[in-house]
Amino acid sequence: MFKRLQALAAQAKSLSSGALMKKLALAGLMLAAVGVAFFLGRKGALSDCQADPPQALVIADPNTATVSTGDYAQRVVAYIYGNVPITRE
Repeated sequence: MFKRLQALAAQAKSLSSGALMKKLALAGLMLAAVGVAFFLGRKGALSDCQADPPQALVIADPNTATVSTGDYAQRVVAYIYGNVPITRE
């Protein structure tokens, strides 16, 4: 590991100081841009949409059946065994 660090240090020394400073400045700008984008994405994109509160659920009372008008409830829906009528009631 130490040899690798020494090799990197030697490579950095071989670069001119201007080229090294350019690369460091570019890396710093990219890091700053990523940081700003992260924090703007977390805090800057809040929506103003609001959800409606849930409505009360109305359950019909099964004891209050509606009165049918007409013969809808008395119509034959099907026949079983060929001659026994089945109605909706």
